[in-house]
Amino acid sequence: MHKMVKVTAIFLNTDQTPVHGKEFHAKLYDNDLVLDDLLAESPISDRGSADFLFDLAKAKSFDSPNETRPDLYVALYKGKSIIFESKIKKNSDFLKNDPVSGEQSLTIDLGTFSIRQ
Repeated sequence: MHKMVKVTAIFLNTDQTPVHGKEFHAKLYDNDLVLDDLLAESPISDRGSADFLFDLAKAKSFDSPNETRPDLYVALYKGKSIIFESKIKKNSDFLKNDPVSGEQSLTIDLGTFSIRQ
């Protein structure tokens, strides 16, 4: 199944100002039993946001060959060092129908994260 999907996240400092700057970037992963899959990477905007676009088929791997509901988490990097890793959002369902529109949303918002640097 080839379907482009989107995941969003926002990173704020503990004083509620956006995390931003060229040294920051984020990576989106699918947590699996053997090896976590890197799904996408994103720079951090001036608003502290990261937008990840990827083909949902990328969540499939040798340890999860039929996966359509990945267990998502995001890691925030400053340079090459991880400074934050979110909790895992289990069974993220991009293909469920919205109860109002009846359409698939294809977007998941992981939320806003407070970062202590």
